[in-house]
Amino acid sequence: MYPTSATRSKYLTDYAKGVIPAATVAVVDRIAPIVLVSSNSGQYRDWNIKNAFQVVDASRGQGGKATMLQLDATSPAYVCRPYGLDMPIDDFTQVDVEFANADREAAVETLVQIGATSRMQVLKTNIDAITAESGKGVWLDNSGDPIAEMNEQIVNISKASGSLPNLVVIDPTSLNIAGNNTKTIARQPGAAQIGAITASWLSSVLLGNPEVLIAANAQDTTKRGVAAANAFSLANTVLIMHSSRTPNIYDLSAFKTFRSRATGGVRMYRDESRRSDVLALDWFEDIKTVSSPCVKKITVS
Repeated sequence: MYPTSATRSKYLTDYAKGVIPAATVAVVDRIAPIVLVSSNSGQYRDWNIKNAFQVVDASRGQGGKATMLQLDATSPAYVCRPYGLDMPIDDFTQVDVEFANADREAAVETLVQIGATSRMQVLKTNIDAITAESGKGVWLDNSGDPIAEMNEQIVNISKASGSLPNLVVIDPTSLNIAGNNTKTIARQPGAAQIGAITASWLSSVLLGNPEVLIAANAQDTTKRGVAAANAFSLANTVLIMHSSRTPNIYDLSAFKTFRSRATGGVRMYRDESRRSDVLALDWFEDIKTVSSPCVKKITVS
């Protein structure tokens, strides 16, 4: 961690980690799992190149050299950028010592949630750069078959990567449209009498039964001072993809968050001009698309 006069709070850092499952950060980290790295820059395995999935001949003669697997000079690099948010807690609100920790915990929750929204915007830039599958996702007027189209992309990813994708990400609007599609209803026991489809049901009718993540996180798309216009961060989007729960610089995950081990957690410092204790949340990371063959996008309409 860089030199600072601020005091790192282990208690508040641990509390921040506990906030994660309930926050937007859970969606970000599932789509782009965190790879902890020992330095702020380095190389990673590039699965975007043409020969990334070619079979390697591992045979060797007695006394002969083994086939060397290595990152070469042309392998892409991650560069972790610094991010930070500060939040003051005014002395006026800290009169009652009994509730001081509660105020600080609330401030940490706010920092984590806002930080997650910021991180989602970076991830969204990567997702927006993925070209949607042509002619797919026309579900609202019942032209397309949601389940068949998603299964088709599962097959395409499997053929490209040699393994079944393990994650489907869908926003609530797309899930609702898919659930009301007549071709989806026809697949269900009881047909039209059935209720809204669930993530577990959707998983059960997809090849390989991948995890289904409903990305319900939303954000205000207008500038400060203008009437709010909230929208889902991944509106009308379905992603079929690889996403490891134990990621590293070599695995097949389509997106990755390279995060420096030097990330500082939650610190606290005093700002007398504000008459406040200030909580600071710091992290160093780089969110990247590392395996475009391992993700397919359907834009739903």
